[in-house]
Amino acid sequence: MSRQPYLDNCDRCLTETSEPIAPTSVVPHGPGGVLAKYRCPDCGDVWVCGWAAQAEDAA
Repeated sequence: MSRQPYLDNCDRCLTETSEPIAPTSVVPHGPGGVLAKYRCPDCGDVWVCGWAAQAEDAA
């Protein structure tokens, strides 16, 4: 599997063998955060997921 950041899975098509999907775009969103936009290559569903940096000592 690729080590590309921000991989996600389509909730509509998720199976045990689903390959993670790379975002179509990633944009900054606040301090230490990004919004990643996805489009499922199988069903065409589109979604956005927010990602943020965490300190190493975060639980």
